[in-house]
Amino acid sequence: MKLPEKALIESPSHYDIFSLLRGSALSYMVGFYIFAFYLELHFRIPQLQSIRFQFTYGAIVGACCLVAFFTEKKYSPQLNTVTKYAFALIFFLTLYTVFSMDRASSIVIYSDRGVKFAVVAFFIYAAVRNIEDLRVIIAFMLLAWLKIGQEGFWGWFTGNLVWENQGIPRLHGSTAMFGHPNSFSGFAVGCMPFAIFLLFSVKSYLLRAALITLIFFSLIIIVTTGSRTGYVAIVIGSIYFFMKLKTGKFKVFMLVLLAGILTINLVPEHYKERFESIFTGEEKEGQSSDKRKEIIADAIEIYKTYPLGIGVNAFPYVRSQMFGRSQNTHNLYLEVLTNIGPFGFLVFILFVWHIIKRCIANIHILDKLNEPTLNDKLLVNFSKAIIGFMLMRILLGLFGMDLYEIYWWLALGLTLAVTKLTHKRIAES
Repeated sequence: MKLPEKALIESPSHYDIFSLLRGSALSYMVGFYIFAFYLELHFRIPQLQSIRFQFTYGAIVGACCLVAFFTEKKYSPQLNTVTKYAFALIFFLTLYTVFSMDRASSIVIYSDRGVKFAVVAFFIYAAVRNIEDLRVIIAFMLLAWLKIGQEGFWGWFTGNLVWENQGIPRLHGSTAMFGHPNSFSGFAVGCMPFAIFLLFSVKSYLLRAALITLIFFSLIIIVTTGSRTGYVAIVIGSIYFFMKLKTGKFKVFMLVLLAGILTINLVPEHYKERFESIFTGEEKEGQSSDKRKEIIADAIEIYKTYPLGIGVNAFPYVRSQMFGRSQNTHNLYLEVLTNIGPFGFLVFILFVWHIIKRCIANIHILDKLNEPTLNDKLLVNFSKAIIGFMLMRILLGLFGMDLYEIYWWLALGLTLAVTKLTHKRIAES
């Protein structure tokens, strides 16, 4: 049931809530799949693990999405530009799994973190036929993030998830996926663009409160995980957000200034020292900077020895064989270059660029509408959020290994869904 346009104008705050009850059955199925993935429900509930819930439920969702995909009228031939690079990336991941120098490890990563994550993009695209479907999927995703943020906040508040790492107390995640402080910080940094840009799109006070809470949880996580990568990403991300504002820049500047003053006075000294070490290179203990330099030097030597690539996730094995050290790259770009070679690296860069380019195109199309609706504004801000999310991942990739993570495929699926809705909107106007 579609809510009349008049109702959107008269009670947009009500629409924000009630639209979440108007999605298709498939949108709820896909939304719950993403929710279950982020919260790792199959680990939290033993009964689900015993029935291989993630695989079984994923197979059911996949079958339903295939039916939806082949029965839907196609609106967007332009998607080929984005999807061809996605398929090319999958091809290189497949190729470098077959010819990997550590095939056993490559097969596991390819199956569990390659194919499984890539199909999430297809799930989202196939499930979204109207704006209500997209709202439902976004709601499930943000609800999962809010829950993970709440667990992080409570773990920091009680101290249950805080213990010493590299000389300072660092917050750890409550799930295996975000157990490491750097991974948990990266998760929180990724939440920020969506929470901030969607805050400008919703009218419901309840949803605004939830988004503000997510921002608060994310800031706590970013500060207390002590991840210098997270610190750099959030500073640069704030600059991006400020530049994207059309109005109210002075107010935002004053709020940021106030937040900065409060941070300086309230944040414990060891986190300030951690931030300062970005510029000084001085650390309390652990010598992580020296370790990273050593990894970079080893990665360069490995690339010189094997310029066409060594295989999916084969870096620890090859490094161990060559240098007797097995720690992974801790750098997205070295990971891509050494794992899937220069051609795979080029495909990955083009893949990321075309996701961003597609979002920019969607924004330009929607901005040209004479009478933009509430939903048009949502799609514009959501596209900006995806761009911000991608920029955060690009920055985090300087110090983290993200090639075999869901982030890229989540961004792809959401971008394709927005593109579909954008072209439908143009066709109907």
